[in-house]
Order: sequence, then C-alpha cells, then structure tokens
Amino acid sequence: MRIIGRLAIMLVFASCAQQAEIDASTQMNPLAERYVHLALALGEHDEHYVDAYFGPDEWRDHARDNAKTLSTIIAEAKELAALLSYPPTPKLVADL
Repeated sequence: MRIIGRLAIMLVFASCAQQAEIDASTQMNPLAERYVHLALALGEHDEHYVDAYFGPDEWRDHARDNAKTLSTIIAEAKELAALLSYPPTPKLVADL
C-alpha cells in the first residue's frame, strides 16, 4: 500500500511541476494524456484511486485490458515527471 501512496505523490508532483521549455515532442496535451493513462493504470491496482472518470471509454477499457505492473507505472511516472519538472524532479520522487 505504501507504493500506491508514493505513486500518488509522484503523480501529484508531475501534475503540479512547472514546465520547462516546450518543444514539438512535449506539448501539454500528449503529456496530460499520458498522465490520465497512468492514473487509470494505477486505478487497476487500487479500486479507490480513480473515483470518477469522464474521459473516453476506450482509455478506461485499455487500462483494464492491458494492466501494467506497478514497476512499469513507476518507470513511466518518473519519465513523465522528468518531462514536466523544472527545476529537476525533487529527490523524493527521483528515489521511488
């Protein structure tokens, strides 16, 4: 359960971090989409994590049908946090 708490903290950091310079490969819409996919993936491990979802049904179905391991979610969340954060990701998140 501690790992889910850490993942939740990391996702909050990723969503609240200041954005560094934006180039064509890191526009906000694709990054926001990645965040939602990660939140849905984490929700497959904790039924109370996503209390309401109003996005495309296909995204929710994809998360359900293609469950990611917690280690995969952590790796993808670290990558997303690195793309979003400036200054660099806080040590708390980097050490997960």
